[in-house]
Amino acid sequence: MRVVFTELAENDLIEIWVHIAPDNETAADRLIDDLHAASRRLLQFPLMGREADRLHPGARSMTHRDYLIVCRPMDYGIAVLRIVHGSRELEALLYPEPPAA
Repeated sequence: MRVVFTELAENDLIEIWVHIAPDNETAADRLIDDLHAASRRLLQFPLMGREADRLHPGARSMTHRDYLIVCRPMDYGIAVLRIVHGSRELEALLYPEPPAA
């Protein structure tokens, strides 16, 4: 079982780091590490969080600090579709199809 990040989710992580790093690079690194760890925890509890069909069919969402991890349980583990700040208008964002494997 593994966690697979979509290209948009990877870009979200980069944007989060770029936003925080100018003020505190260590904090930015720590937050990215924490978001990766939270995503890995989903392997043990794939139905953790809330149903998020309004964002993408079959999706679930889990909060970590001020961020929302939008994912989808898959046969291979977890597909992370997006990682976004909770203050964003979630319904306006794109949510890609999860990678096949």
